Formats: sequence, structure tokens, C-alpha cells
Amino acid sequence: MRDLGYGKDYRYAHDEARPTLRASATSRTGWSRREFYRPTERGLEAKIRERLEHLRELDRAGRARKK
Repeated sequence: MRDLGYGKDYRYAHDEARPTLRASATSRTGWSRREFYRPTERGLEAKIRERLEHLRELDRAGRARKK
């Protein structure tokens, strides 16, 4: 599998400065970045939205460091 390139861009959570679930959950080559949940601007979902955006920023920073 390694010879076929599987896992080439895989990001191990343990290698991240601030590991997140995202680092290992969907970083596999060829997976699309689908959005399954979009929180509203109301109530608790507003806080969830903020947290998700923070995690996305950490992910973008991690990807930028890998390049």
C-alpha cells in the first residue's frame, strides 16, 4: 500500500503541535472536504460554530506547515 502512495499526506495527530480530531479523521488522500453540519448563529450552535472555525484555522495552519 505504501508503494501505491496510500497515506502519503496522512497527518498523524501525535505529530501535530495542537492535535485535533480533524488531523487524523479526514486527511486521507482523495477524500473530499464535505461539510456535514453547519451550525446556526443562534444559542449553543453559535458557540459550536466558533469552535469549528477555530479548529479549521488550526487545520489550515497545520497544512501550511507541511508544505
